[in-house]
Amino acid sequence: MSIKTDEILEKLKSITILEATELVKQIEDYFQVSSKPKIVIKPPPNFDDYRKYIPEPQTIFDVVLEQFPANKKISFIKEIRSLNLF
Repeated sequence: MSIKTDEILEKLKSITILEATELVKQIEDYFQVSSKPKIVIKPPPNFDDYRKYIPEPQTIFDVVLEQFPANKKISFIKEIRSLNLF
């Protein structure tokens, strides 16, 4: 180690915890850094293929009416069409 770092280390050994906390805060403010740990989430290995991990939602359905009253056929068709708004 260099003489400067040895001197700094010796001074740090003699300060209190409160003084060390204040020193850390001053260093963070002056150098605009943080001593708090950062959480990093790693993306999948091949980020372009992320869609293979997420299934495609089903948007098309087959509707089969097995039984219905003959006089209600038109109302059934209207109701099904109203469900398909978009």
